Amino acid sequence: MRLLLVLLAVLATSHWTFGQKTEKRVVCYYDAQSSLRSGFAKFPQENLEYGLQFCTHLFYGYVGLTRETFEMSSLNVDLDMFHFRQITDLKKAHPGLKIYLSLGGDKDNDEVDPMKYIHLLEGGKPMYDNFIYSSLAMLKNNGFDGLDLAFQFPRNKPRKVHGTIGTVWKKFKKLFTGNFIVDVDAETHKQQFTEFAKDLRTAYDRSNLSLTLTVMPNVNSTCLGKLLNPDLELALQFCTHLVYGYCGIKHDTFQVFSLNEDLDINRHQFSEVLSLKRKYPHIKVLLSIGGDKDVDPDHPNKYIELLEGERVRQTAFINTAYSMVRSYGFDGIDLAFQFPKNKPRKVHSDIGMAWKKFKKIFTGDFIVDPKAGEHKEQFTSLLRDLKNSLRPDGYMLTLTVLPNVNSSWYFDVPAVSSFVDYINIAAFDFLTPERNPEEADFTAPLYELYEQNRLPHYNADFQIAYWLQQTCPANKLVLGMATYGRTWKLTSDSNASGGVPVVPATDGAADSGMQSQTPGLLSWPEICGKLPNAKNAYLKGADAPLNRVGDPTKRYGAYAYRLADSNGEHGIWISYDDPEAAANKASYVHSKGLGGLSLFDLSYDDFRGLCNGDKYPILRAAKYRL
Repeated sequence: MRLLLVLLAVLATSHWTFGQKTEKRVVCYYDAQSSLRSGFAKFPQENLEYGLQFCTHLFYGYVGLTRETFEMSSLNVDLDMFHFRQITDLKKAHPGLKIYLSLGGDKDNDEVDPMKYIHLLEGGKPMYDNFIYSSLAMLKNNGFDGLDLAFQFPRNKPRKVHGTIGTVWKKFKKLFTGNFIVDVDAETHKQQFTEFAKDLRTAYDRSNLSLTLTVMPNVNSTCLGKLLNPDLELALQFCTHLVYGYCGIKHDTFQVFSLNEDLDINRHQFSEVLSLKRKYPHIKVLLSIGGDKDVDPDHPNKYIELLEGERVRQTAFINTAYSMVRSYGFDGIDLAFQFPKNKPRKVHSDIGMAWKKFKKIFTGDFIVDPKAGEHKEQFTSLLRDLKNSLRPDGYMLTLTVLPNVNSSWYFDVPAVSSFVDYINIAAFDFLTPERNPEEADFTAPLYELYEQNRLPHYNADFQIAYWLQQTCPANKLVLGMATYGRTWKLTSDSNASGGVPVVPATDGAADSGMQSQTPGLLSWPEICGKLPNAKNAYLKGADAPLNRVGDPTKRYGAYAYRLADSNGEHGIWISYDDPEAAANKASYVHSKGLGGLSLFDLSYDDFRGLCNGDKYPILRAAKYRL
């Protein structure tokens, strides 16, 4: 049996939805106040009824939120006490129609407490309960099918028009004041809204009521983005292992600890994810330590210091790792240690290349880690001790080799492969906009590209072949691939390549996406939305569709690009693996007799089915080919 592992990067954000159905909807918003207008502006009920033949859902707007008690209440009792039932009774003539009550919108204007929707979130469970009970009563008593949340969150600052002097002054002032922040506690409010929505959904499920979300104009919807457990559950039918990322180590005691205690422990994310094993008993859930999330600028070498430290340091690491696995019910540990990475390839002019060769005569090759041999022995010893600690209880131990870590420096392959259950080779991000800002190229090719002076180890086949040559059993090797793409910003000078890699004269990372929120990185659904489709066919500028170039050779992966315009703007180049590439890599795994395929990570796959209607298309493609 081949493994299909997926990484759940809980610290990363991604969008979420409430609905699970896939039929097409026509949602009609109805402002009840329109029935009170005078003259020609009045919208009588008979006109509404005529329009309902074209609607699947009717949203009755709006009710409001009482300050202090945070109960749902009518904004016009004289109207709503009869009008609620008049509208919901229309379902008799339109039996397929669903009618929801909408909360907030632009009608619930409270000059005394304009931030009351934020105050509801900050109020915690008691306030959530007040709202839930009052909303259930209003919905049930008046025959509504569900609730639409049109929360009044703080809005983006509007764009201002400045003259030349004003623009100069704005830039000067910004040096001292920084960017204007609409909501300094946005991240906290994001977590609180997620918790609130989860409680609300649980209560509504018991009452067979639906819940939807309306994102109001000029509200930054990234504050609502979460991959919730219902979205995660769908993926587990395709997976054998789930790797929960990440925990870190303390720089002084070298104890393992949660990188987000509020999420993992206080908000019970550890427990909630692990509880899924009851429904999916075949799943093994591992806790990953390190990754690229345990970033400590003041102690960037703490993983090396752990290896070099006295026995007491390593004992503290082993004991706390074991304790965390046992306390929360994980099935084992994945070590994704942050070893020093290869020096990135640099772009040199002819003169620069000549100088580099001349200097190398006297300085020799750059050595990333002069004590790599010692660190290899120390890591092997740590791995052996950790395995001995985990073995009596049957806990698993796995290793993830992070991108751009030289395996020959740090891993005694015969020894390592005897101590671990499998080795996960993260064969992607060979080039990134951060490491290689001046040139763009394939980030995760399956095989070597021989032309254009490319480095021979920048491909998955090289990495796998090294471990096999060092006598690692093939069935212990798992090929890792990314569900995201890497994006570079193209300049006017980049256009000479016509978009064909290697693309020169790039300007570092392209802008971040609404979901990924990381410059130089886009999730698969964000990439898919930029490829040619009916929605963007006639758009211009930064919204114009990209040119997609597939990979008929099944060796390198796909890429897409938009050349910079005459002003040197809106240029972008993306290297990515799509569902077809996932299937190709799964076939490679099968042909080599490897242990399986791993995805980094679930939250960057299209778990909502936005691209073509299929949820988790990359995960599905990999599973079906294994």
